[in-house]
Amino acid sequence: MEIPAAQIVNIGPPPPGPFATVLVASGTDFADAMIAGAAGGVYDAPVLLVPPNGPLPPSVVEALTTLSSNGFVNMLIMGGPADVSPAVEAALANPAPGVTYTVLRLPGANVYERSVNIWLLAPLGPPFDPVITTGENWPDGLAGALFTGQAQAAGITTNQNVMVLTRTACVPPYVAAALLNAGASRFTILGGPNAVSLAVQAGTICP
Repeated sequence: MEIPAAQIVNIGPPPPGPFATVLVASGTDFADAMIAGAAGGVYDAPVLLVPPNGPLPPSVVEALTTLSSNGFVNMLIMGGPADVSPAVEAALANPAPGVTYTVLRLPGANVYERSVNIWLLAPLGPPFDPVITTGENWPDGLAGALFTGQAQAAGITTNQNVMVLTRTACVPPYVAAALLNAGASRFTILGGPNAVSLAVQAGTICP
């Protein structure tokens, strides 16, 4: 079944500054797509979903062609080779005749590390106010994407918000280090204790 990427991508002129980048994630796994959705709202970047092993749906090719004509030249893949295969990566670099992207993968050994690393890219950087939710399920993160993008503008938080994923029972060490160095004025937890446990709230780090 074709993933209707053209229905979720915001096609228009590139945003001001150097981050004219398309974010790409697997359409069959929620976690990286959830990170991409929150980041897209903050970076003003379009988000496309692709099948892990291809081929690229016609709607994705059409969207990438339009984005290229509007000045988008870079692409960032959320996920490792098991999430978006090397064959799909190669297809994304040249999705249509005359259409070329510079493609990079967001580093990170797992989705928790990637949920931190997306915020270390230009033009964003610390300080920021983390919005913390579970990486083991999607509803709270999906519901919180709008909050992540709009809370600072609404005066709810002092710094730009970023969505960071945690395990339900404990905070991965990489994430804990990033939270410590965020320079945050406020931490927001999305979800009840069954999604983000009281141990996470207390700062318990995973072994």
